[in-house]
Amino acid sequence: MDEVAYHRILRRLGVEPARPAPNPAVVARLLGMPLDRFQQDGALLEVRVPWLPTTLWIAPTSADAEGLVREGVSRGRVWTAGELLDLLALQGLIREQAQTVAHVKVAFDGEVVEVRPGQREGSR
Repeated sequence: MDEVAYHRILRRLGVEPARPAPNPAVVARLLGMPLDRFQQDGALLEVRVPWLPTTLWIAPTSADAEGLVREGVSRGRVWTAGELLDLLALQGLIREQAQTVAHVKVAFDGEVVEVRPGQREGSR
């Protein structure tokens, strides 16, 4: 049995396999990249955030996201660099709004297909 299949089985059982800590220099390099460069040269990042009970994945491309889905990761937990670029392009986006979007994406096993600024009261 290969490692990917082994990890998939453990996740289905609700067990997260022990993993070595990532190399801090590699993490710093990846986190220091602008998102457009991350799309080209990035790597898959699994991120734990305090306001969500599960981890999120940051993937450079849709193909990388689909690879995670084939491993059994819910697409709702995966954000591509393009999805993040679209979300962060919204003027005036505040932390709570970004968190709400992330919760909805995870809850509905969703994929962000478009981001548009909404009509705010007073902007008419």
